[in-house]
Amino acid sequence: MNQPYDGVFACLAPESPVPNGNDAQTPLPGMVLYYLVSARNTCGESVAGFSSGGAPISPAPACPALFADFDGDGRADLEDNCPIAANPAQADADGDFVGDLCDNCPAVPNPDQADSDGDTVGDACE
Repeated sequence: MNQPYDGVFACLAPESPVPNGNDAQTPLPGMVLYYLVSARNTCGESVAGFSSGGAPISPAPACPALFADFDGDGRADLEDNCPIAANPAQADADGDFVGDLCDNCPAVPNPDQADSDGDTVGDACE
């Protein structure tokens, strides 16, 4: 494996409202695939990580802005506090920027939506 790093970047899943994705490519023997993940909201796109020297790694090329509305509630996914369930009113009773329909603990602010035991009830409510 004495081949140089070629630094090929591609956008795999632009503006996906779900936290996972699939890559159909199967690496050839001796080939390594790795993924740098960035996030985008109305403020812009995040860096995808940092180099060993501490320099930010920008997603290159950036995924195209699609302004998709996955749940059809009239809010673009980038501005939707619950992009996987229609909630036109954007209700967020606990003010944690996660819409009530998607919030695993809607009465207690928990913006990270941590659920360490996987029971769909947020750690903040257990």
